[in-house]
Amino acid sequence: MKKYFSGLIIFTGLFLCLLQACSKSGGNTDDGTLIGNGGGAGNNVIDTIPPEIVIATPTANQSLRSGIPISITGRITDDIGMYRGSIRVYVDATNQLLVQQLYEAHYLLAYNYSYSYTPGVSTSTVLRIVVSFEDHGGNINSRSVKITVDP
Repeated sequence: MKKYFSGLIIFTGLFLCLLQACSKSGGNTDDGTLIGNGGGAGNNVIDTIPPEIVIATPTANQSLRSGIPISITGRITDDIGMYRGSIRVYVDATNQLLVQQLYEAHYLLAYNYSYSYTPGVSTSTVLRIVVSFEDHGGNINSRSVKITVDP
């Protein structure tokens, strides 16, 4: 019984360490650049400002051809540090999700995103591209553009 409780205590301690080192912790990039100053658990920073999102490409109301890759690019910035986000492509008329790309950008203050999607349509179709990001304060922001894809 004593061995059981010792093992349980060790396991619980390891679990709590891993939980504290959650993906919402700060740190540095590979080149040593600071990528955040806090805001997650154990830090008293209050974050009330959502990330800023810019969609550089494609541009709103752009017409593209089926079978040719769509380059989805832009930049996200945040004052305290980002947490996670997504790029989603929908058929606008039906809200059908065609594809999604998920990101984790823990405590980065700026992130340039890039994703390529090749649509295949048989009739002219309006697609809605939605970029959403959340910071460690739970603030969420989204931007979207609609484009037309022709066969």
